[in-house]
Amino acid sequence: MQLLFNLAKSAILTPFKIMSWFVMAPVKVFQFMLDNALLLGIYALVKLMFKIFFRMLTSPFILGVALGSTFVFVMIDADRRKKVFEMIGL
Repeated sequence: MQLLFNLAKSAILTPFKIMSWFVMAPVKVFQFMLDNALLLGIYALVKLMFKIFFRMLTSPFILGVALGSTFVFVMIDADRRKKVFEMIGL
């Protein structure tokens, strides 16, 4: 009988608990954001900086400039040119 009572009680109370979680969740999130606003701001800033940095770094123009300048740096000196061609096997 006790088992049946506990099952009925949990079946009735579960929807109310879920509704209260849906009401309390935004409040708890808001409190967490207020308590940790500085940390969240620093996290967002670092994330944005890395995103911009890698987006710029992987752009075709920047990659072309980097490869082109490396190519010019290597090819401008005869000793470096010989070392590079020996390394790649040409």
